Amino acid sequence: MRKFYRINGLLLAVLLLLSFSGCSEKVVKTKAYGSDYKEENADDGIIAENERFSLSFDAELCNLILTDKTSDAVWSTTPYDFYSRNDEDKDKKIQTLVAAPLNIDYIEPEDLSVKTVRGYTGAVKDGKTTSRIIKNGIEITYYFESIKVSVPIDYVLREDSLAISIDTSRITEDIYKIFRITVAPFLCSVQNAAEDSYVFVPSGCGALMTTDVVHSGTKVFSEEVYGADAARKIIEKTTNTEPVRLPVFGIREGNKAMCCIVEENAESAVIEANAGNQQTGYSNACVSFMLRGYDMIENKTSHTVARQFSTNFAQDRILTVGYYPLAGEKADYSGMAETYRNYLFAGEKAEKENSFLGLNILGGVKTRAFFLGIPYNTLKAVTTFEQAEQIISTLSEQIDLPLAVRLYGFGESGMDAGEVGGGFRFGKVFGGAEQYQSLQSYCTKNSIALYTDFDLVQYQESGGGFSGLFDSSRTASHQVSYQYTWSKALGNIDDSYEKYKLLSRARIQTAADKLLEAVNKQKIRAVSLDSLSTLCYSDFSNTDYYTKGGMAAEVSDIILRLKESGAQVAVGSANAYAAAVSSAAFGVPLLSSEYDTFAADVPFYEMVFKGHITLFSTAVNCTADAQQMILRAAETGTGLSFTLISNYDTSLVGSHYTDFYGASFENNRELICNAAQQMSDLYRAVSGAEILHNSDYKTPQVRKTVFSNGVAVYVNYSDKAAETPAGVLQPRSFSFTEEEV
Repeated sequence: MRKFYRINGLLLAVLLLLSFSGCSEKVVKTKAYGSDYKEENADDGIIAENERFSLSFDAELCNLILTDKTSDAVWSTTPYDFYSRNDEDKDKKIQTLVAAPLNIDYIEPEDLSVKTVRGYTGAVKDGKTTSRIIKNGIEITYYFESIKVSVPIDYVLREDSLAISIDTSRITEDIYKIFRITVAPFLCSVQNAAEDSYVFVPSGCGALMTTDVVHSGTKVFSEEVYGADAARKIIEKTTNTEPVRLPVFGIREGNKAMCCIVEENAESAVIEANAGNQQTGYSNACVSFMLRGYDMIENKTSHTVARQFSTNFAQDRILTVGYYPLAGEKADYSGMAETYRNYLFAGEKAEKENSFLGLNILGGVKTRAFFLGIPYNTLKAVTTFEQAEQIISTLSEQIDLPLAVRLYGFGESGMDAGEVGGGFRFGKVFGGAEQYQSLQSYCTKNSIALYTDFDLVQYQESGGGFSGLFDSSRTASHQVSYQYTWSKALGNIDDSYEKYKLLSRARIQTAADKLLEAVNKQKIRAVSLDSLSTLCYSDFSNTDYYTKGGMAAEVSDIILRLKESGAQVAVGSANAYAAAVSSAAFGVPLLSSEYDTFAADVPFYEMVFKGHITLFSTAVNCTADAQQMILRAAETGTGLSFTLISNYDTSLVGSHYTDFYGASFENNRELICNAAQQMSDLYRAVSGAEILHNSDYKTPQVRKTVFSNGVAVYVNYSDKAAETPAGVLQPRSFSFTEEEV
C-alpha cells in the first residue's frame, strides 16, 4: 500500500512539473537604453492645426498646448495658467509636480519596491528629450537618465480630439524596470476650487469629486479599468466596491470640459484623480498604464505580504488615450456621456427596448448531504424549469409590461463552479433538456426573451475537454490563479467552500466554440454571459495576456459570433466592451462605490447605453431600499429586475449566495406588480430614446433627466414634497412631462 502511494505521488509530481513547464514566460528582451537615441528637436510653435484646433509645442519645457479655436479654451500638458505665468511667479516645487508630460513608476531591483520619477525632473530638466514632427503632430522621446529608461510618445491632432499614444515595442530599459507609465497627468486639470468645477470618475454608475480644498486632505481616486485583475491573488477583501466598467473620465470648469477616453488597451489602464490637492494647487484626472503585472505573495511565517512582478511586459501594444475638449452646453458630464456614446456606437440609431421588466430566476446550488453519516455534495434545485414557467406565466397575466427572463445556475453544477459552461448541459434536477424546451416554447409564443447563462471562465472540475490541471490561467508568480469565496462578515477567505479556477485565456475561444455548438444542437435562442462580461483577467503563461491584454477584443468577438449565429446575448453588470455589442444587460450599476471622496453619484453608465441596449437594474428585491432603487431606475428609464426562486428551505442557510434570502417569488409578487404599475407609463414614454442631459433640478435631492424625444423625468429623492414642471412631487416619487428639446 505504501508503495502504491509513493508511485502515485511520483506521478503527481511529474504531472505538476509538466503543467508548469509550459507556463514560463517567453524571453522577450527590451531594447537597451540609449540604443534608439538620435539627437533631433522640433522647433517651437504650431505643429498641427485643423478647422477647430491648433496644437503648439514648447521645446524647452516639452509642453503641448491644445487650443480650441471655437471657444478660445486652452488645455496643455502643464496647466496653462501655471505655464503662462512669468518665471519669477512660478513656485519651483510646484513646477516639478505639474510640469509633467509623463511620470514613471519603476521597480527598485534591490528590494522590489516601487518608486516614482517625474517627467519634468527625470527627463525634461535633468534628463534629455528628442522630438520630431510627424503627420498631424509630434513624437517626443523622454530619456530618464537616472534610471536609464526611455519612452517615446506620439501626440496626434484629430478633427475632434488629441490622441496620445505609446508604442511599447519602442520602450527601452536597463536594470530598472518600468511598472507603469502615467500619461499627461495634468492635461485634464483645473485650479482647486475653480468656479463650477468638478472631476468625473467612472466608479460604478459614475461619480463626481469637487475641487475644493478640505481639511482631511486631497480627495483621491485610483481604480483599475474593468476591475482588479481577477487572476491576481487577493490577500484580503475589506470592502465591496463597484468596479470601473467604462474607460472614460473627465473634468469640468465653467463653460469648458475635457472628456478623456482610453481608446486602446484600456484593460491595462488605471484611472486616477486627485481633487483639492493642496500640494499642487490643482485638481486633476489622468490614466496610468501598467506594463508589468504582479501577484501578491504572502509569508505566513512573518505575516508579511509582498508584490512579485512579471519579468517581462507585452511589447506589441499601442496604448492610446483620446482627449476630447467640450465647450458651452456640452461642457459637463452629460456632454462627456454623449461623447463616449458616440465613440462606442458611431452614429447608430437608438432602438426601442424589447422589455422593461427583468426576471433573474435562479436554478440551484450544491448543498451538503449525508449518506450513512458520510457527507457528500448534491445539487439542490431552488427552481425547476416547470416552476420558472409558472412564475413567468403568473406575472405575464398580472403585468402589462414586456418581460425578459435570465435563467442563472441551471447547468449541471447549478450556480457553483463545476465544469466549464456547467457542462453545456441542463441539470436533471431542473427538468433536463425536455423541460427547458417546453419553457423556451412558452416564452417564444408569448414574445418573452429567455436568456440562459453559461459560465465560460470560472470552473472547478475537469471535463468536456478542459483540464483542471493544465487549462487554468496563471498569476504573475506562475501559480494557478485560484479564486475563493469570501466571508462577507470578516472580509477574508472562507475555507469552508472549495476554491475554483479561471480558464486559461488561450482556451476561452474553445469554450465559446463549445457553447456555440450547444446553442445550435439544443436550439437555444438566447444566452447570458455574466462572468465573461464582468471579469477581466490576465494569464501570465503568455505575454499576449499580460495585464489583462486582449480581453476586450476577445469577448466582443465571442458575443458577435453568437449573435451572427442567430442567438441573442445578454450580459451582466458588464464592462463597456461587452455591453456595447450585447442585446441586454442585467444588474447594471446604479450606484458608485460611494467613497467619502465623492460628492455625488451620476447615472453615466445608463446615459451611455440607454436606447442602444436593454438595461435592467440591480435586483430591486435584493437591495436594502427597494423604493430607492426604483427611483434610480426611473431617473434614466432603466428597466427593473428581480431575483426570484420558487423553493426556499433551511438547507440554503449555509450557502454563500445571499440572493436566496428574500428571493421567494410568492413573497415578492406584490412588490413586482406594484413596481411595474409605478413604472409602466414612464417606460412607454422613453422607449427607444437616448438621454440628452441629466442634472440637479434646483436642489441635489431632485434630479432631472431629459430624453431625446422630449420627455423630461423629475425624481424627488428627498423626504419633502418638491414643485417641478411635472407637478408637485411627493417625497420619494417621480413624474414626467414633455418639454422642448
